[in-house]
Amino acid sequence: MNWKLIFLLSLFGLAMGLATVFWIPSKIEPFFWLVIFLLCAFIIARATPRPFLTGLLLGIANSIWITACHILLFNTYIAGHAQEAAMMKAGVSPKLMRS
Repeated sequence: MNWKLIFLLSLFGLAMGLATVFWIPSKIEPFFWLVIFLLCAFIIARATPRPFLTGLLLGIANSIWITACHILLFNTYIAGHAQEAAMMKAGVSPKLMRS
């Protein structure tokens, strides 16, 4: 397993975690993720003999980065994301927030 590659590509998750807290609104976030996923898929396909496992581990690492950013910077995140704040106040499950 190429842990260095997974770590380096997971830095996109850290960057997106910070960017979604400070600059990127929820409505356009999926487009940024699409570009990141396509770029990572291309790099993984060319650099590793086990692309599925590498992609799976990268996805887990990305989810850890973005969740950590949103939790650690929660007040800043929620101040810039009124829709998510309204859903939380209304008691909407976090699982439904992205739909």
